[in-house]
Amino acid sequence: MSKMPEANPNIFSIYLISVSFIGLFLLAALTFGTPTSKVNFPWQKAAIGSIFGIISLTGIIAGVYPSKCSRLLHFRTSIQSRRHYDLDQRNMGERVITFEGHHPSCGKFSTHVFQLGGKNYCAGCTGLVIGAVISLLGTAFYFSTGLCLREMAMLIFWLGFVGVALGLLQYNLFNTNRSFIHLSLNVIFVLGAFLLFIGIEETANNLVLEAYFVILTLYWILTRILLSQQEHRKICSVCGSDSCSFFK
Repeated sequence: MSKMPEANPNIFSIYLISVSFIGLFLLAALTFGTPTSKVNFPWQKAAIGSIFGIISLTGIIAGVYPSKCSRLLHFRTSIQSRRHYDLDQRNMGERVITFEGHHPSCGKFSTHVFQLGGKNYCAGCTGLVIGAVISLLGTAFYFSTGLCLREMAMLIFWLGFVGVALGLLQYNLFNTNRSFIHLSLNVIFVLGAFLLFIGIEETANNLVLEAYFVILTLYWILTRILLSQQEHRKICSVCGSDSCSFFK
């Protein structure tokens, strides 16, 4: 993945969020403005449900193994350079910044992690995993039982709308210096996408709209990753440590 632009990081964040919300509002307009499709392919529900399930499963794997995924998504070049730098510092006997998952263990990221059983875990990744597990189980239950929620479709959709919106705006609206809030908002973010999916299925049941939702979900995930990286950059930008080259 190409490195995030250095110039105007705030404008870049605003751009990501703006596009996400344009897509979200367009999704609402299409869901309630598009007539229910009269053409239903036999494979339609199974295919869309499987794709959403794969996205959820991929999110679980990424959250459980963040350090491995960070090699692809978390400034791989910077991390490789930092490792060479750390080796040089270790040889000179100076302070070395190590990593716990994809967070430096310098203490600056203490509000992004929590301890359980003597180990540190990323609050954001844990929230995404919890949300993805619930979504995966919910998707399997919904399609295997043929559950009908048509009377609650509008409520389900708008709950999902709010959940995704809160997840996208978590760094702007909330004090994410508390790891529990950070964790909860990421659970809500993923569950919001799941509820949107169910709402669309019950309201429109339109293949084109479902495909648009899948593409939009992938964009939201990318936006969430880039916003997280941007937040990490902000933390490092005010750190005066010369013994760490992370994000520098």
